[in-house]
Amino acid sequence: TIDAIDREIFWEEKLKKEWKIPDGVGQVYDIPNKETAMLFGKAEELAWRQGGEWETEELSQLKEMLSFKRTVDAFDRRYLPIDMKSLEEFLQEANKCDQRMEHLEKWIVRKEREIKARVNLPSGELKRSDHEVFKKVEENDSKKRKKVLEHFAKNSDNEIKKSTIDNIVNK
Repeated sequence: TIDAIDREIFWEEKLKKEWKIPDGVGQVYDIPNKETAMLFGKAEELAWRQGGEWETEELSQLKEMLSFKRTVDAFDRRYLPIDMKSLEEFLQEANKCDQRMEHLEKWIVRKEREIKARVNLPSGELKRSDHEVFKKVEENDSKKRKKVLEHFAKNSDNEIKKSTIDNIVNK
């Protein structure tokens, strides 16, 4: 086999000189298969992303940390289950993102402001998690956005007037 490799290299060099092929051309054996390289790259990225996700133990530690000193009074005890449900839904959604820590920090700041601003106990309709509230708001807003977009798709006006938008949304 060593002789065969030597002969192959010899003939390759001889042919390169005869045909005046510059160095670096035709060295296919040095270039990895592109498809294989792409698959390995995707697998590596997937493993990296999954390695960065919060695990069950870390999620429970986050919940414990964020519920610390939250049952001091009856007022806060009423809100705690709602806030914990909001936290669980948020963590499930944020765990898929690369910037999960930034999102968590912003969520904590927003939740702290919300807790400080509370003055009434939650009524029946308001005993919903953040995700449920945002979903309902988005449902209503998406219908209004769809009406506005349909109007502008039908009319060739490039001029957007607030009064026109208000009329469409309030129909």
